[in-house]
Amino acid sequence: MSLVAELHDAAFDGDIDELTNILNRGTLKYQHILITSLSEDDTGRTAIHIAASLGHDNVVRMLLDTLPLEDKYGIVSHKSNDSATPLHSAASGGHIRTVEAILQFFSVKQQNSLISMQTSDGRTALHMASYKGHLLIVRALLENFEADDQYRLISVKDSGGRTAIHLASFNGHTIIVEDFLGRLHPEQQLRLIKFEDNFKHTAANLASNRNHTSTAKVLDLYMQQASTETNGLSEKLKQVRGKTVRKRSFMTSAKIHYSCQAKSHGKHFR
Repeated sequence: MSLVAELHDAAFDGDIDELTNILNRGTLKYQHILITSLSEDDTGRTAIHIAASLGHDNVVRMLLDTLPLEDKYGIVSHKSNDSATPLHSAASGGHIRTVEAILQFFSVKQQNSLISMQTSDGRTALHMASYKGHLLIVRALLENFEADDQYRLISVKDSGGRTAIHLASFNGHTIIVEDFLGRLHPEQQLRLIKFEDNFKHTAANLASNRNHTSTAKVLDLYMQQASTETNGLSEKLKQVRGKTVRKRSFMTSAKIHYSCQAKSHGKHFR
């Protein structure tokens, strides 16, 4: 058996001692080659893929620690033959500690890029966590971002035109739907709720069609509330703009009046 195969077996078993033993047989450069080598089967996975899919967060952390900084992002963004990154695998499997172990090595900008990566069917790690109902992972994937970036990540569409909120609604994961909407501004909530997939289904349609009544009700309530707040804001803006226009009109009239008076006085003094 090759050292690569041994390393992958140890990653599969979550055996830190065996991993350490294997890596210590070679130089630092050779360790990097082992860790970044693909499996000898047809999956195209690295040892980190294997450990992440099984929730061996200690193995993932150890292997990433061994790599130099410039190699960490490359290995975590590598896609296996099924087009999944280690983050996809960890998120789909519900392995919260592994998701955290991966993200901890990267800047917010790099995390954004990793979470945005899509499989061949267009799904991100957030799609997968939402579909499976992994609330803690959903929160871990979004927690480091401002509202606009959170909105962008939630609204990414897969090949079927479905966002993460579509997939959560499809399976009746009401608490995830609430978590998504609670992060956003009213106008963002409205846009997200109104998004249609390739079959013209909104998230509420999908929830209703599968008899997830509580999920559909939450979406409807958020839509009503967001519509009211957005309309109320629009009315306030109209009022403010109206006052501004009237003020400008008054000032313009005053200037014209003053100008006319000045001209009149000028003629009088001549």
